[in-house]
Amino acid sequence: MSCWFRFSIILFIACASFPQKSPAPVVFREGEGVTTTAVDEEPIELKKNAAEQMRLAETTEAEGNMKKALSSYRVVVKRYPKSEIAARAQFKVAQLTQQLGDANGAFKEYQKLITKYPKSSDFEAAIEGQFNIAKLYLDGKRLELFGVPTLPSMVKAEEMFSTVIQNAPYSAKFASAAQFNIGQARERQSDYKRSIEAYQRIIDDYPFSEMADDAQYQIGYVYMKASREGEYDQSASLKSREAFEDFIYRFPNSEKVAQAKQNMQMLGSRQTDSAFSVAQFYDKQKKYKAAAIYYNEVIRTEPDSANAQTSKDRLTALKTLVGEDQLTFKTGESASKTKQKQKMQAQVDTNARPDYVGPTLPEERPALGTPMRTSPDDVAPLPAVEPALPTP
Repeated sequence: MSCWFRFSIILFIACASFPQKSPAPVVFREGEGVTTTAVDEEPIELKKNAAEQMRLAETTEAEGNMKKALSSYRVVVKRYPKSEIAARAQFKVAQLTQQLGDANGAFKEYQKLITKYPKSSDFEAAIEGQFNIAKLYLDGKRLELFGVPTLPSMVKAEEMFSTVIQNAPYSAKFASAAQFNIGQARERQSDYKRSIEAYQRIIDDYPFSEMADDAQYQIGYVYMKASREGEYDQSASLKSREAFEDFIYRFPNSEKVAQAKQNMQMLGSRQTDSAFSVAQFYDKQKKYKAAAIYYNEVIRTEPDSANAQTSKDRLTALKTLVGEDQLTFKTGESASKTKQKQKMQAQVDTNARPDYVGPTLPEERPALGTPMRTSPDDVAPLPAVEPALPTP
């Protein structure tokens, strides 16, 4: 069955089920000329000129007959598109279309004004109208198919906000806010990479806008969400900390500074928990040099934590047990051994995860490749810089 055939069946069923949504016919009224009305609109009287037709539309609107007023405003635009009042009539068409419940149709009507009458005094109001409609979809308004509500559409919201930016790329009031909401729409779809790109564009294109601080904060927040979902991503955690640090530095007076600091503390706790688990694993395997590296990482990353105090106590005990020289990191250690330790650390991280469902880590694990040496010859002073954390 072809796509067109299936679509035709759906269209037939929709028109049969919802006849009130079917296109209205051409209407003839004796002595008044011809009127063509849109869906759910009423036939109206045709006047001699644009001004009289506009007055009829305004009077009808004041009387509360919105459908008939909408039809009359449409006649002004259609019959007198170059008149001075055509732009105003088009704006009223968009407004009444929205009031009558057709948000998507109203968005398109606003676009007609923006495209055909860019010098209209209602231009900015039309931009605002489009922005507000896009916000409705971002907040959960459902798309309609043949008049039937379907699912909320973040894609539709993003599309509309992109149109707002295209229409008014330099608008201090709407452009940066629309760009931020594009990031929100992508974030709600868990499209973290593209949401961060949207927020970053605010910082790049609208650095002095009111949304710049919110965008910088949100970059940190999205990275933090990404680090918590699925497989733990340490790079996302580090990028989140960096983004929050930049936020605090650039916007020290923001009301979100306290929350950013709290988020950084949570990120630090998670990072040190992972390093502390690795340290304990190596300690249990009597790989004291490797254990010391991770105990020191815990102390460096979060010195005031409980894990840091435990790490300090254990390092003191290990120095007494094996001597300080046995805990130092050899500067000239080969790249192959460094890579081997990275592989072991990644395996330890996997088994240490609370949601790990694989086989239980054995008490004693066979060495992978060449075992690390712990002989008295394998010692050296601590390096001047701290060793980088292995990549999980």
